[in-house]
Amino acid sequence: MKRWTLLAVILCAVWGILMVLPTFLPSHIRENLPSWLPAKTMTLGLDLSGGMHLSLDVDTENYIQQRCHGVMQFLRPILLKEKILYRQMQSDPYGASFILLNPTDLTRLKKVVTRMDNVTLEWMTSENGKCTLHIPESERQMMVKDVLGRSVEIIRKRIDETGALEPIIYQQGARQIIVQIPGFDDPDRVRTLLGKTAQLAFHWVGSGDNDCISMPYQNNKSRRIPLEKKSVMSGEKILRSVATYQSRDYGAEQPVVTLEFTPEGRTLFADLTRPENHKRALAIVIDGEILSTPVIQAHITNGTAVISGNMTLEEAQQLATMINSGALPAPLIIQEEKLIGPGLGNDSIAAGTRGTTLAVVAVAIWMVMTYAYFGCFAVLGITFNLLFLVALLIMIGATLTLPGLAGIALTVGMSVDANVLINERIKEELRKGASVANAIIAGYSRAMKSILDSNITTLIGALCLYICGSGPVRGFAVTMGMGILISLFTAILLTRFLVGQWVAWKNPQTLSI
Repeated sequence: MKRWTLLAVILCAVWGILMVLPTFLPSHIRENLPSWLPAKTMTLGLDLSGGMHLSLDVDTENYIQQRCHGVMQFLRPILLKEKILYRQMQSDPYGASFILLNPTDLTRLKKVVTRMDNVTLEWMTSENGKCTLHIPESERQMMVKDVLGRSVEIIRKRIDETGALEPIIYQQGARQIIVQIPGFDDPDRVRTLLGKTAQLAFHWVGSGDNDCISMPYQNNKSRRIPLEKKSVMSGEKILRSVATYQSRDYGAEQPVVTLEFTPEGRTLFADLTRPENHKRALAIVIDGEILSTPVIQAHITNGTAVISGNMTLEEAQQLATMINSGALPAPLIIQEEKLIGPGLGNDSIAAGTRGTTLAVVAVAIWMVMTYAYFGCFAVLGITFNLLFLVALLIMIGATLTLPGLAGIALTVGMSVDANVLINERIKEELRKGASVANAIIAGYSRAMKSILDSNITTLIGALCLYICGSGPVRGFAVTMGMGILISLFTAILLTRFLVGQWVAWKNPQTLSI
């Protein structure tokens, strides 16, 4: 059993060193490391490495109003289909109201109309025959929650495609989203990505009659053309998009965005490009602006389309990113934007390193002076504790922030506390007259209950912080939680193994502890 324990300790130590080593190597050496070696480095948070901080306000009111106004458009075709006569239909703050010409139709109508786009609707009636159909408060609150959740995920996808490492994105308050991008210093690109909802749609170019709306071109706002009001395909039918180059007739290449449709979208697009629609212009619209108006030239059945126009490669890549991430359910308003330099981070890292080093050295001196050899074992346990913790943070890709550094410092204290409890129990057993071997065995056994109790209660606190907290608070909870688990491993297995090996080697009759 001792042989397997020794092998486990050696493997853990080698793993920890290999994981941590790239962080402390210069970049030119790190790039030339063998492929079989780990190449991850510690990712630093915004407060340590600098970067961008954004506070975004999600326009949930606008989204709710659009959904509520949609009740009237949803209701009209149903009334027509069911041949139910009505008058004075108008928009209600949270739905639509109208007067039935035949009040007996209400029962039949209620059976037909209960939900709209996965939203349960509520009916209200008055004595004069007025009927109101609206979205109740409980459903509106669920909508807001859904909008915020979807917005966070879409923002994360858009930021991830910029190549930013470990962005911190979380909801704050009723309708705010905080975005922190460590090491990123391109605010214009982020504003472009987050400033558009990316509502993509396809409309036939119209003739300018009453069924048309006038829309501007994205690259020329003064140029407007009429489009049919009803879109013939939405961006939801797009599977993926890629920015690439396409050859022009005279040999030059221009940046374009290639669209690949879902199976449903492929069938729909093939129907749109059937021969009877050849020579007809189909406008590609994003957020109410026309990207291009290609003319249908052939029957396209392979499920792909191309967005072309006067775009740079960077603009094409940004458009492809927004289409891939999906449309934002509600517009985002940038309330606060800060570009933070790394100066504070460097000072914080230096101060944190000095503080941690000083703490470890001071604890090491005190432990050795108080517990002699057993103090040395405790110092080794603390050293391995820090090594394993940093290695684990690198392995899971965690972002280290100032609160995370505080969690690491707390881990040192917890690790020392466990070793102090063990050593004091051993001293008690020696005072009772037990032999060295029996005192060590009894000391570890008696201390384990106290160590487990104290660490488990602290671990519960870290878990609550992680569940209820956000951003840096979670970072503190992660480092503290992992540090507690690692300190249990070093106290229960590592230092106990080292002590056992030392006793077997020296066979001491007395202990200076």
